[in-house]
Amino acid sequence: MKILVVDDEKPLADFLKKGLAEEGHLVEIATDGIDGYTKASKENFDLVILDWMMPGMEGIEVCQKLRAEQSDILIILLTVHTQDEYVIRGFNAGANDYIRKPFSIQELIVRINALSRLKNSSKPFKLSAGALELDLITKKVLREDKSIYLSNKEFALLEILVRNKTRVVSKAEILKAVWDIDFDPQSNIVEVFINALRKKIDESFPVKIIQTVRGIGYQIEEA
Repeated sequence: MKILVVDDEKPLADFLKKGLAEEGHLVEIATDGIDGYTKASKENFDLVILDWMMPGMEGIEVCQKLRAEQSDILIILLTVHTQDEYVIRGFNAGANDYIRKPFSIQELIVRINALSRLKNSSKPFKLSAGALELDLITKKVLREDKSIYLSNKEFALLEILVRNKTRVVSKAEILKAVWDIDFDPQSNIVEVFINALRKKIDESFPVKIIQTVRGIGYQIEEA
């Protein structure tokens, strides 16, 4: 899943990003309500995790605005408020779930998985490119009905390529989205993982769908 974490406590936001990325999710961070709302409005996120109390725009207001604009987006509110009235306000604002601080990363992951299963019980949450299909909940990959096992990082790399199948994805974008590191011309980690993906996704098939655009990046070719 593509997840946006919006929390003005940067250490907590970084901790959540690391934990969710280890589960194979693509995660971005915003550290205030206005930035969070702007990112969520401009990009296509599956889930937004919102802290209630933030500068600029409170999480409850961001939640209301996003719910009015995107009926399908999943929203989880985080807060130190324990009173039932806040829980009620959160759900009335359009939140799908409400978690009281402090909480464990394991609890958050379980709640995310439960929301995903509930949302997609009638329609699997999937991405596709031609005969290639990714299930974002189970992390299963199929190509022409052949099941392909990927590690979390391999799945995250393939996910960002499939999500952007209409364009070339640069090495810098991949490094930031999958490994959360800035561009390093000396690093070959992207090439290493692209080669590993090709062995699993392309090697057994006559049509090679992972294309290198020299000097720019990589792209999924559906045909």
